[in-house]
This record gives sequence, C-alpha cells and structure tokens, in this order.
Amino acid sequence: MYASNLAGTLECINAGITTLVDWSHINNTPEHPDAAIRALQESGIRAQYAYGSANTSLADYWFESKIAIPEDDVKRVRDTYFPSDDGLLTMALATRGPGFCIDDVVRKEWGMARDLGIPITVHVAMGRIAGRFGMIRQLNDLGLLGPDTTYIHCCYFSDEEWQMVADSGGTISIAAQVELQMGHGSPPVMKSLEYGLRPSFSIDVVTTVPGDMFTEMRAAFGCERVRVNAACWEANIDVPEDMLTARQMLEMATINGAEVAGLKDRTGSLTVGKKADVVVIDAKAINVAPVIDPVAAVTLSADVSNVDTVIIDGKIRKRDGRLLGDVDHARRLVQESSEYLLSQTASRQQGEGA
Repeated sequence: MYASNLAGTLECINAGITTLVDWSHINNTPEHPDAAIRALQESGIRAQYAYGSANTSLADYWFESKIAIPEDDVKRVRDTYFPSDDGLLTMALATRGPGFCIDDVVRKEWGMARDLGIPITVHVAMGRIAGRFGMIRQLNDLGLLGPDTTYIHCCYFSDEEWQMVADSGGTISIAAQVELQMGHGSPPVMKSLEYGLRPSFSIDVVTTVPGDMFTEMRAAFGCERVRVNAACWEANIDVPEDMLTARQMLEMATINGAEVAGLKDRTGSLTVGKKADVVVIDAKAINVAPVIDPVAAVTLSADVSNVDTVIIDGKIRKRDGRLLGDVDHARRLVQESSEYLLSQTASRQQGEGA
C-alpha cells in the first residue's frame, strides 16, 4: 500500500496533477489505510482519501455483499488523520452502492459517512451489468441521494437517473480512457452537461491506462466529437455550433475536479485567496509551439513531457521537468512489491498443481 501510493502520487505530480481522490478499497487490515495515508503525506500532494475496504473475497465484497465497511476503523482513521477539513488531506468514503451490496449495507455505509460528515464516492452504471442495476433509482428509493455524493462513470444512466442526480445536487466524474478501454460505455460528457452538471475527470486504474489528465481530456473530446459527427453525417445535417470545446475539457481537468472533490474554495483555478497549486507548461516545446490558443495548446497538444513545474500548497514539487521527490526510492519499492506478488502467485499455482 505504501509503495503503490507513494509511486502513484509521484506519478500524479509528474503529470501535473496537484489534487488526487484516492479511491482506496484494498484496506484488508487497519495497517493498510495507515500506510496509504503515510505515502500521501510524504508525497506532498493534495488529496481526498476515500476509505474503502475489501477484507474478504472479491465475490463476497462486490456481489450482493452483506459486508459493510468497518465503521470503527473509518472513525479511527477520521479521528487520527483528519481532525479538520482544512488540511492538505481530507477524507471521503469509497462505497459500492446498490446492486453491489444489499440494501441494509447501503443504508449503513451512507449513514456512516453522513454521521462522520464526510462525502461519498461510488462507481455506478459502468458496463452492461452494473448499468442494469439502476443504482441511482435504487438510491433514490432508499432516500439516500444528496449533494455529498460523487458518481463515477455513469455510462448507463437513464434520463430519469440523470435528472435525479441533478436535482439532488450530486456530482459526476468521468474516467474516459478506462470507460472506452474496459467496455464501461461511452463517456457521458455531453449528457452530464445537458443536465447542468459540471463533470470532472477520473483516471480509475493506472495499471491499464496512463495516469494523466492530457489522456483523459483527449479521450473524452475525441469520443464525443466522433459521436456527434457520425450522427450528423448519417442524418445529412450540419454539426451543431454547441459541440464540446477545448475549454470545457480544461475545466473538467481543473476547476470541475476541485468542485467534485469539495475543494473549489481552495484550488482548481488561479484565483486570489486560493492555495498556490500551480502547473507550468513548457510552451516552447516542439509539440506545443507556437502557441496561438493557450487553452487548445494544453488540451489538444501538450502531454506529460511538457509539465515543467508543479507547485502544491506553495511548495515546489517539480522544477525544470524533474520531480524533486525520491523517485528512485519509490520505483524500487514498487518493483520489489511486484516481484513479491508474482512470486506468491507462482507459489500458490504450484501448490494447487501439486
């Protein structure tokens, strides 16, 4: 946990991500969240630590689960690491929701979060199976919808469910590259905008997709453009003037993300009174220059190699294109962890074969 979170946060900072929502759901023991949070602290990133748990088999935890996230440990973590909400790190609850859990567990986890005054984040309507759950409708029937909940993916919402989220004040996060790659569905950027929502971007899993916002912006932008163009060409009509823009993509990667993480009052834009979270892009690089439209240059041309400087809470974390953290240490830890896990897997397979 420590190794992966340390390496993961450094990967974020290197890519120009100053704020992370850590959807942490392999907390098999109390030592797991302790290690994860220690890595967040050491990296210097701004983060919302979203406590999840999986101290049982995946089948028991994810499919009609009767096992709730342990409230005593959530309270311990909250009291130990998050005594206030004005620090560099804040807390949320990473729950699973209806369809993945029985109703009693859903009620308990939502109630736990609200008793502790922490927001909720949940993956919904991704892929055909989860899409059939009608998770938003079920949450509405349980009386649990609210402005403290972020819904990730949302690819298979009905129009009724979109309206329910909008009416309840909920927030949306879209993991465009994962949704396309894993078959979750088409990233619902325009759909969320049509309902007056301000979607943000998620990366979801860096085991299979790049951990940067440049990839997310272009994946979502390209997917939406091809959808609109194809529909217009088939209907033999002109494309609408209100197609998705580069500026909307940049807002999703910055200010919208801060809003979804509950931090729009302190970060997400270069505004007097906010914290000094700043990303400097090298505009002289050959893949960006000459810059005519800065927004389009960042959204449609720049990549991780162009992230020159990253400042988080007034502290420089990357300068002249180089991370200031101990990258070699983090890389060595994850390499050792990988080798250990592979060796354990091989040993188990040999034992089963015998």
